[in-house]
Order: sequence, then C-alpha cells, then structure tokens
Amino acid sequence: MGWLELLAEFIKEKEEKENLLSQKFPQFSFSTSADRWIESNMNNTILEQLEDRKIKNVFFNRLKCKGILSNMKDNFFVQINENDTMEEKALTLGHEIAHIFEYEYNKGDDRWLKNLPIIETFCDEFAKKWITLNGKEKIESFLKGDIQ
Repeated sequence: MGWLELLAEFIKEKEEKENLLSQKFPQFSFSTSADRWIESNMNNTILEQLEDRKIKNVFFNRLKCKGILSNMKDNFFVQINENDTMEEKALTLGHEIAHIFEYEYNKGDDRWLKNLPIIETFCDEFAKKWITLNGKEKIESFLKGDIQ
C-alpha cells in the first residue's frame, strides 16, 4: 500500500471517528448506543429498523410541529406533519427515533428537561447520520408507502 492510500485510509478513519455521536455528545451515555445501533442496522429495511426500536406505527397528520413521539407501554408511535416535504419527513422520522435512545436512558425522569436544547441537537445530528447511512431514497420510499 502506497503512502497516498495510507493517507486516504487515515483521513477516512478520522472522519468516521469525528462523525460519531458519542464524540459529539460525550455527556449522553446513550450516544454510544445510538452509534452502534445505526451501524448495525444500515443493511436492514426501514421497517425492520423501526420494529427494532419498538416503533409500532408512523402516522401523517396536520401538526403544529414537525413530529411527535408517543409511548404506550414501551411501544412507540410517531406522528409526522403531513404538510412537510419528503426530506423534512425523513429528518423528522430520524429525529424521533433518536428520542427513543434518550427515553430508554431516562425512563420518565424529568431532570433531563434541563438538557432539552442539547438533546434536540443530538436528535437532529442522529437524524442526519441515519439518513446518510441508509440513503435518502430508501427512507423516502418507505415514507411514500413503498414498504420493502
């Protein structure tokens, strides 16, 4: 392997490490679980990924916000604003998946509310990474009802 290949491999490894949620959000122990989950599920269908996170259904409604995650006996339901673009819907779905990691860690403890702005940032970053690793087309196809 030549020095150019070694340099390219080093840069790739460095970028992957910098892209880890656990590196960006070390204050959240659940960020490591989120990193592992994304990496281990990227070959699964979106439906399989949702089932793995105990998301039982995704609904599209008129909302005053982007999305809502509801919990019933540790099963989750996601509502997404039907008026948003497909790209916004994909981001919202990823964002709401991220909230499940935080929920599992906190289990109803309201003290996490003091960290709400940074948790929202974590969820946004998770959503971007999730979309990048899965591919926008794969997620949008699912959202259009093309379940594979």
